[in-house]
Amino acid sequence: MSHRLKALGRRSIERPQAQHRTDGPQMPKYRLEWLNIRPGLDGIVKRLTRRQRVRLCLHGFPGSGKTALARHLAERLGRKLTTAHASSLLDKYVGGTEAKLAALFEQAREQNAVLLLDEVDTLLMQRDNGMQSWEISHTNELLVQIENFAGILLATTNRVDSLDCAVMRRFDLKVEFLPLAPEPLRDLLKAVLPERDHARLATIPTNHLASRCLTPGNVRTALDQLDLRGLPLRLNTLMDALTLEEREQHGKRQFISLYKIQPSQHGCL
Repeated sequence: MSHRLKALGRRSIERPQAQHRTDGPQMPKYRLEWLNIRPGLDGIVKRLTRRQRVRLCLHGFPGSGKTALARHLAERLGRKLTTAHASSLLDKYVGGTEAKLAALFEQAREQNAVLLLDEVDTLLMQRDNGMQSWEISHTNELLVQIENFAGILLATTNRVDSLDCAVMRRFDLKVEFLPLAPEPLRDLLKAVLPERDHARLATIPTNHLASRCLTPGNVRTALDQLDLRGLPLRLNTLMDALTLEEREQHGKRQFISLYKIQPSQHGCL
């Protein structure tokens, strides 16, 4: 259209560019202090710096910091982080997935990179009679690549119980990601809440926060929900949204109001 207007000697009408909103609730940059993992971070770093070949399975709640840990480990080791989502490696053609897997591991090998394979359960489900032959072929190929990889491999999953038993034996260490501990949870809530709610947040008992099953990912989703629903960001509305997130995560959909949090209250929020 603009070319046609120019040919006619007329000025084109410039459309205003869409502006990104920045007035909504903001999630702070991930902090390593929020990590709650077993075994601890220091022990993992020592293992990786001592050994050139390590295969870790990072498993636990969604949004608990698995990718953040991978970035930190690559940075500590001074290596590039190569990331691939397992679903992106699936190919509709016979042998295509196997070829993509081989190319990915070869790339990490040539670059001496830390390889992060995200959502690995997509490719490493338990092999049984219900699986198709091509699914078994994918699993077998990945097992071979993991076995022969001489570098550092990090594989993430939120469904560790579904992984093939032979797969689990190939991992040198299983790192479990747990929900936020009480004080890191308080620290994260303080970072996102307005200052006028900080004093009230400080009165919530530690055992109160310890009873919650929340991750930084839950907090991010709760902030988005408040923004989309046009609700103000206050302590009560945020805790309400977080409770809904918890119940959705565990398959319970009823909504509980949290507009009357008292400093002396105990138990689950």
